[in-house]
Amino acid sequence: MKKLNTFQKFIFIFSITTFIYSCTSDNSEIKESNNITFSKENIIQIGKMHNEYLSKAYENFDYNSKTKYVDLKNNLLSIEIPELTYEEKEKAIEFGLTINSKNQKGGLNKSSNDIESLKESLESQLAKDIVDLAYNNLNVLENHTEFSNELVGLKKSASINLENTDLVSVLSFLEVLEQSSLFWKPIELGGSGEGYSILLNIQNQDQAAKGVSPCTKAVVAADGTGAATALLSAGIGGWIAGALNPGAMAAAVGIAAAAASITASQTHYACQDKK
Repeated sequence: MKKLNTFQKFIFIFSITTFIYSCTSDNSEIKESNNITFSKENIIQIGKMHNEYLSKAYENFDYNSKTKYVDLKNNLLSIEIPELTYEEKEKAIEFGLTINSKNQKGGLNKSSNDIESLKESLESQLAKDIVDLAYNNLNVLENHTEFSNELVGLKKSASINLENTDLVSVLSFLEVLEQSSLFWKPIELGGSGEGYSILLNIQNQDQAAKGVSPCTKAVVAADGTGAATALLSAGIGGWIAGALNPGAMAAAVGIAAAAASITASQTHYACQDKK
């Protein structure tokens, strides 16, 4: 009998789990490894807050500023987040800004490396396979609606088959991918157009990058890995130990993901390495 490859195995598992999912009630509570009980609504909020905070950070932004990171960080700090203290918000933003800061060249290769780093933090092979499939879909499907539709099945499979940290991390990754795709994609590809305009404005400041299409795929991928990395690190108790309830944790991950997105947008905006 011919051995199934990873993709074929997933399709087989997904066919079974989708049927099971449709016949069972949805378990809305997700137990994280640090004993915080997340709901799927909390994870959906992470994606939405990512877009909201990112939009506010770039509102009336001076793209000619010589202190753009300081300006954007201050814009994030000025956002009112009732669930967090100022110190918690500051910690989350600092953490988010460093997630993608090591990359100064941009391009899709770095996003692929980020995906590999995320996968190393996951325990089950299925969790890694779902991350791979989502990333592959991101690179194949240009239209946001088509990409979003493909994520539905991956979310279902994750909800049924994964647990604890793997479940929360993968669902957060998928949710932020979806919302980030909506934010960064141009209107003609089903996106909001807001993020695409931001990338064009950033790119216009770089003479070497002019004439190159903004690299929305790389930014979206970095956003997803940024959110999952933030949540993994928070769950381990690293940077937001004070956020002891799911609403506060979701808000912290949301603002950290927005901060990570700022770094990604400033370094991944062109699909070719800067000369």
